[in-house]
Amino acid sequence: MDKSIGKLHQESSIGTAVYRSELTSRLAAGVPSEAAEIARNTLGAGVGVAELLPARAFPDRRQAGEERAVVARFVARVNALGPLSQASPALQARLLEEVKTVARRIDGSTEAGSASGYSRRVLYEDPDHWSLAAIILRPGQQTHPHDHGGWGCAVTVQGVERDRRFVYDTSGNLVLSGERDYPPGTGYVFDAADVHQPVGADPRRVTVALHFLVHESHVHYGRPWLALG
Repeated sequence: MDKSIGKLHQESSIGTAVYRSELTSRLAAGVPSEAAEIARNTLGAGVGVAELLPARAFPDRRQAGEERAVVARFVARVNALGPLSQASPALQARLLEEVKTVARRIDGSTEAGSASGYSRRVLYEDPDHWSLAAIILRPGQQTHPHDHGGWGCAVTVQGVERDRRFVYDTSGNLVLSGERDYPPGTGYVFDAADVHQPVGADPRRVTVALHFLVHESHVHYGRPWLALG
């Protein structure tokens, strides 16, 4: 790492320094002149300064910040729609497109998954209304068949999510009724009573998919997770 960037990083953070009005005298040598100018002329311009600094200075922080901003805009748009529990097919389709927009901005390359089963990383959750989470599946991993007690949708970020659907036979047993693979950028909607099972269907990499859920009161059928042979 560039020594000047390292020094600047150690002095707390760019944003903190700006808000304390310290950047005018403490900017280290080697910081881009555009960044210095923003710092001197605009109190509280930490975001602008950060955008001009090399990405290698704090890649994880930048990635996390971009993800938070994307999710925050999504939350604002969704909450502006009003009650979602009885959403029309048109509204469900609109939410699916909104989730696709978020999925295009999420970097799933750092997700390693877990050897013990699928992982769930919550991006936003309002227990009384809805949630958005990243479901991480290693090759061959799958969730248990389940419903959600409310409708939702899913969009693949990387890898391939296989959506398996189940129905009850005349004996009351769950049987597979169909399945479909969703590559990155594609997704599907499920209703409250639909019993489904996401599967990591990409044999070469971890599958990451965003799952948007309304009223998470789902029912599980069978074991917490299974690994395909």
